[in-house]
Amino acid sequence: MHHVAILLALFMLCGCGGSADRRAGEALLAGAGQADITVLPAVLRSGDGLRHDAREAERLAAGLSGQGTARAVAGEAQVPLTPGWKSSSKAMLRRSARQFRRWVRLHPAGTGWTLLPEYLLGSRMVAGICVYVVDRQGRLALVRRYDSRDLLYQEMAPIGPGDCTNLLLSALRETLNPPPAD
Repeated sequence: MHHVAILLALFMLCGCGGSADRRAGEALLAGAGQADITVLPAVLRSGDGLRHDAREAERLAAGLSGQGTARAVAGEAQVPLTPGWKSSSKAMLRRSARQFRRWVRLHPAGTGWTLLPEYLLGSRMVAGICVYVVDRQGRLALVRRYDSRDLLYQEMAPIGPGDCTNLLLSALRETLNPPPAD
């Protein structure tokens, strides 16, 4: 049973059209609960452009630490992703992941891992929630998008940035805290 949980977690780490590095993903899973993660301000992407939300980074870092998923701290640096909205969510996910990896290589955090949440805000609802985690070398360990096709998204029905952060807390708890061995 424990092997199934690990395989499921690895699938979640590398899912949704991203190009996660398998070894980096395995290292992140191996350090679950003990990983030192810097959570950067959430990128809020909408039709009006792009802005950053440090408050959601603080909430996410506190929540990850509080639920034992990681030893997380909120960072202040804002990742300069390309503004705009692509019609293909996979293309947008790949572009953001690529830009984030490059940025971390040039601006490494003082922790082993750096997490960037990205919230895709439509005019009346959240269109998607993306999360990227890279190691110090800028290797992508986790890339995942949650949208209306995901059960967790359907259950939580996010309508704003706070709801997006709550969804990520639940998702990361499930992904990074696999069930104990039998």
